[in-house]
Amino acid sequence: MFKYFLPLFIFLIITVQAQETNHKWKQLNGNSKQKYWYDSSMLDSVKNDNFSIWILQEHNPPMVFDEIKGEINRSKTLYTVDLKSVKYGILKVVYYDAMNKEIASFDYNTGKFTDEVKYTYPVTEDSPVYMFIKEYFSKKGKFVK
Repeated sequence: MFKYFLPLFIFLIITVQAQETNHKWKQLNGNSKQKYWYDSSMLDSVKNDNFSIWILQEHNPPMVFDEIKGEINRSKTLYTVDLKSVKYGILKVVYYDAMNKEIASFDYNTGKFTDEVKYTYPVTEDSPVYMFIKEYFSKKGKFVK
């Protein structure tokens, strides 16, 4: 009986891992010296004034935090954005080393909070969120300054 469940178990593990890493990164262009990419596969989920987007950032020089063992060469951040208030919040951050191996992640679990708590940061010019919003509206044929 075990031999029948083993292939199913392996298939489930592969499927879950594939879902975690199925990003389609597209570079964001802005005036920043930093390099940013957004997950273009999430564009279809942007249907109203509230949405979430993964943004990947390269850190050169690498970042170092006392709480994280090793140098951080890349970070992947899941932002939640509210266009009405022009603010954003952070849902999750994943840190990677030079070999693209995950070395730490933090999940902020802000989904149950009110909008005042969930969207705490203003969208400022040349921030990765601003660059994404500008890219998104330019693709829709709307101009953002």
